[in-house]
Amino acid sequence: MGLATLPRPAAAPEARIQSIGRAAALLEAMRDGGWVQLRDLARAVGLQKTTTFNLAMALVDVGLVEHDARHGAYRLGPRLAEFGRAVENRLSANG
Repeated sequence: MGLATLPRPAAAPEARIQSIGRAAALLEAMRDGGWVQLRDLARAVGLQKTTTFNLAMALVDVGLVEHDARHGAYRLGPRLAEFGRAVENRLSANG
């Protein structure tokens, strides 16, 4: 299971609600599409492992992230592709 080299703690994007900014930072940390270990995610976003786990599992619950329980790793989920396609469709219709 290869891991990408993750950047050191990236500040969570500015958001009105802290947890939304943190969730966005987690998604950004998984951006390369490969599997990422919990400890690496936590380090990348500068959060405790427990907080990272809870946020990541909330993203799993809504289909935005996939979880490999056997290896304790996460990656972006296919539901994000649905959002991407919707944006592409809108952009191509406007362009």
